[in-house]
Amino acid sequence: MKNLTYIICILAVFLNACNKNDDPVLTYFKCKIDGDVFEKEDLQYPADNLVEGELDLTFECGERRLILGVLEFNGNEGTYTANWVHYDNGSSDFYGDMGTVTITEVNKKRDFISGTFSGSCSPPGGGQEIQITEGEFVMEYY
Repeated sequence: MKNLTYIICILAVFLNACNKNDDPVLTYFKCKIDGDVFEKEDLQYPADNLVEGELDLTFECGERRLILGVLEFNGNEGTYTANWVHYDNGSSDFYGDMGTVTITEVNKKRDFISGTFSGSCSPPGGGQEIQITEGEFVMEYY
């Protein structure tokens, strides 16, 4: 009987260790900026929701960085207005206040958020507007 209890305990530990919810989430982003692909896996930054009601998404690869900010984020899935867009291509900055972020999943059990995004921005003082299209992401989220 003692051996049976031991085997059951070992099996319970083994089955719990194999729980798929413990697998790490592959974080990534990809989008097109004026038609050129901008993408990266294993993101350095989580989705920032440190200020209640705000969500900042930072996507970085090499010297390039894209940030989208949502001022009215309620923590749920849905479509939100990106109130600011900042793109740095490594040599120039572009700013905008027009974009969309659609949150397709908020998984609090596995600490990730996923969705899509788009937007546009221009260099300071005006100039050629750049388009951010076909954006998608999976990021850590606490």
